[in-house]
Amino acid sequence: FNKKGKRTSLVAIKEAIKREVRVLLEKKDDGDDITDAGKIYYSNNGTWTITNCTAAASSTGLIAVAIGTNSTTHGMLLRGMANIGHDPGGENGCALYLESPGSASSNIGATSGHVSRVVGWNYGSDTIYFNPDNSWILLA
Repeated sequence: FNKKGKRTSLVAIKEAIKREVRVLLEKKDDGDDITDAGKIYYSNNGTWTITNCTAAASSTGLIAVAIGTNSTTHGMLLRGMANIGHDPGGENGCALYLESPGSASSNIGATSGHVSRVVGWNYGSDTIYFNPDNSWILLA
């Protein structure tokens, strides 16, 4: 049902889902070679490079999860469910933080000079809800 209490057609629902997927999945024309599907990458100047919490320059901007091995062909997940290829630890539903290189962990970093940034939530085993926070902290 829509906001006016009328039934929403299946076609309208499918179109809404397509619009949402376009927002959540980035495909660029540069065809960056992404070596590790499931890793977290940072976009700078139109190219994707693996994130690194040890450097603010590669962890504080736009980040996404690689869906395959080529950003143009497979796309980059900006927000949504992702298999990251490893168990990030912690309980289901706990916050996950950017870790190096290009991974997520339930452990909050404590090393001076590293960036602490929430990248999503543990959904169980290798699966996370990737929803990176726009804010970050440079640890002193």
